[in-house]
Parts: sequence; structure tokens; C-alpha cells
Amino acid sequence: MIPLDWNRGAGRPEGERPRAVDVIIPIYGAAALLRSCLESVAAETDLATHRILLVVDGPQERAVDAVIEGFVHAHPDAVRVLRNDERLGFVASVNRGMSSSATDVVLLNSDTVVTRRWLENLIDAAYSA
Repeated sequence: MIPLDWNRGAGRPEGERPRAVDVIIPIYGAAALLRSCLESVAAETDLATHRILLVVDGPQERAVDAVIEGFVHAHPDAVRVLRNDERLGFVASVNRGMSSSATDVVLLNSDTVVTRRWLENLIDAAYSA
């Protein structure tokens, strides 16, 4: 086996950057943390370019549904909600979100608070040599 030369990349051609990315956020409970996450995503993500896929894992408390409804109402063209009829768990919810996407995806925990240029920096890193 030949060791990888980190100075020249993995030997593959540089990929073309995606125009848009789907951000998949699996959701189960924790309304306050979800609210903080979605507020940061709205403030720090170009929602005219990128799409947010909320995967709701089974029935939720009213507070969680209210946060989701408020986010969808504020950003109707940028958000898609997928609801599992019953709790399937994190992996199944993520797989459901990924299978509904036709572009690159970023998985984001619902308790994450993103910062300025978070998504652009991830895209830059993913498509660097």
C-alpha cells in the first residue's frame, strides 16, 4: 500500500462545488434547544440557496411542534418537513432525510448553534484538494 501524500491530495480530480446543499436536521424533543438551533440556521445560512430538511421523529410535544411550525411559517420556500408516524430513531430519520435529497447534505443535530459562514466553510473544506 502506498501512503497518501497529503501535500497533493488524494489523487482524485477536484470536484465541482454544489450550488445548493440540503441541511438535514433530525428532531426529537428539546424545544428550547431546537429553537436556538433553527434561529442560528436562519441567521447564518443563505436560505435562498440552501434547503432545510426537518425530519420529525414521531409524535412530539406541542412545544416542539410550535417551534417547527414557526420556522416553516417564517421560511416556507426553504424548509421541508418529513414526519415519521412513529419514533424510528436517529439513524432511520437521517436516512429518510438523505434519501429525499438529490444534492450534497449536511447533518446537523437539533441542539447545534451554527456560526457565521458555517456552511460555506464546510463546503470549502469538502471540495478542497
